[in-house]
Amino acid sequence: MGRRTELEVVTEDAPACVHHWVLGDPSEGAIPARCKRCGGERVFAARVEGVDRSEDDRDLVAPSGAESSPNNADLS
Repeated sequence: MGRRTELEVVTEDAPACVHHWVLGDPSEGAIPARCKRCGGERVFAARVEGVDRSEDDRDLVAPSGAESSPNNADLS
């Protein structure tokens, strides 16, 4: 009879990739991304939930009739 050889199957858990996301162009509220290392794909939200950017913008707009520079305040 022939010789029998037993094979032992060894599985190693591959370490998880520490992703390096390369972001694509935002479209319709989503930003596609691909990992530079493993090729994995993901979609990021283009807006942070719970944050309204319009509130930030109102600080950037001077009220009508206001001086254009805060250094030009009336000191009289």
